[in-house]
Parts: sequence; structure tokens; C-alpha cells
Amino acid sequence: MFVIVRVQVARAGGRGAVAASATIVAPVTQLADASACARRYQLLHELGLEERPRGNRESGAGAAELGTLAHRLLELASLEATDGGSRREELRELLRLEGEDPYLPEHAEVIDAAAAFLESELARRMAQVEPRKLHRELPFALRLDPKPGEEPGPSVVVRGQLDALLLEDGQATVVDYKLSRAGARGRYDFQLDAYALAARTLTENAAPVRTGLVFLRTPGAPFVTRGPPGAADLDRIRRGLLNAARVLADGRRTGIWPKVQRARCGELECGFVRRCHPEEVMSEVSAP
Repeated sequence: MFVIVRVQVARAGGRGAVAASATIVAPVTQLADASACARRYQLLHELGLEERPRGNRESGAGAAELGTLAHRLLELASLEATDGGSRREELRELLRLEGEDPYLPEHAEVIDAAAAFLESELARRMAQVEPRKLHRELPFALRLDPKPGEEPGPSVVVRGQLDALLLEDGQATVVDYKLSRAGARGRYDFQLDAYALAARTLTENAAPVRTGLVFLRTPGAPFVTRGPPGAADLDRIRRGLLNAARVLADGRRTGIWPKVQRARCGELECGFVRRCHPEEVMSEVSAP
């Protein structure tokens, strides 16, 4: 059912010339940032700046660390039905095995979020399929090359990990966990598109692929799905990933990382808006 995508590539460096025939290797999340805003990508991934710095690093885990813990719990936890007390004790023990204190307030919130999902309808569906039809934290590497006649640019190897891939009723479903409340879903479209294309490759195009988000901090951990992409959608997704790789290649070659308009920063909920649009932000603050 599955094919392992093996790639032999030259990893792109930092600054310096990046030829059109080079290969960019990047995670889905970085390509998503590059597609949304080249400047945002540069600040986050080339320069390594923190989007929302915390004054005291010892004060507790940040959002990224908590999200990683939630993913780890949902990778390792049993899907079998159990009572709430036993479920939480299992999750606390998993946190201990990860070297974490399960009784920290922020970790208790992660446990609550994971426990809520494990009681959801989607978790019950995942528990009912044969083990070979459920893959949790499934890594992939997907190589894409420009086609003849398309705009020249680098090839790209897209790296990522599917939080869960569920095979049932002749369909494949990609599940992506978000340790957040349900909000604007469009910001995740690029990621979900890439996951759909990767899952098509992993299943050797044997089944239509749906994708969906689980908002772990929303009561009931709802699963918000999208239908399978058609042939035209898949080609659009492929070109979008190649365009994002071109943004990386151009920025590294020229040192120029264009920023988006202030309104778009708000749509992205970007934490660098003061750095990129200081005058506009100050005028907004001082306006009566």
C-alpha cells in the first residue's frame, strides 16, 4: 500500500548563489511561511528570530513546546476506550517518560486537550481500524521538479510528518492536530495541500485523500475536514510548493526578502508586524 520516497539531493546552503537546477530541501512549515511572506520566512528561519519572545525562558514552556508535547502524547497514547481517570493517568505517565512534570499547569492543559481528543468520534474511528491502516506521526520526503515549459527554478524536496493517516472505506484521511481553538482555517491551507499531495504519493494514488484539522483546545476536539483535491488542485499544489522553493532560492541569492502589506500581516497573525511596518503600527496606536 505504501511506497517509501527515497531522495538523493544536494542540500541548499544559506546565502550564496542558488542555481535554477539546484534542489531546495525544506519542511512544509517553512515553505508555508515562504509562500505567505518572504520576509516572515527570513526572520523566522534564516535569521532564527523569535516571533513573540518570552522574557523569562524559565517561566514555562512556550506554545511550540506544548504543541510538540501534545503531538507526542497523541502518537503514543492508547486509542482503546477507557474511563477519564485512567486516561489522564496514562497521559501523565507518558509525560513522565518524556522527562516532563505532568503536574505543571501548562502540562495539565495539554493532558486535558489530548484526553478530549481521545474521547472524540475520530479517535474511536482510529481505534476501530486494523493497525496497518492507521499510521501515526508518519514522516515523508516528497521531491518535486519543474515540468518542461514551466518557469525555471529549483526542484524541491518537501519534508514533513503526517500527524495521522487513516485508511478506511476506500479513502485516506490526513489528520493534523493544532493545540489551539478553532479559528481562521485558511492559514493552514498550504500545509494541508502539501499533506494531501504527500499522502497521494504514500498511497501510490490508490485512494482519494481528505485532509482535516483537529483543534485540540476547542470543546469536543472537532475535526474540520476538506474534500479530496482533484487533478487540477494537485497540479496547483505542486506549483505552489515549487513557487515557495523559488522564494527561498531567490532570497538566498539576492538577499532580498519582500514583505507583504500590513493588512496581510493581520491575516497571518504575524508577530513581526512592528518590525516590518513600524510607522503604520505607530499610527494605529496613536490614532484617537
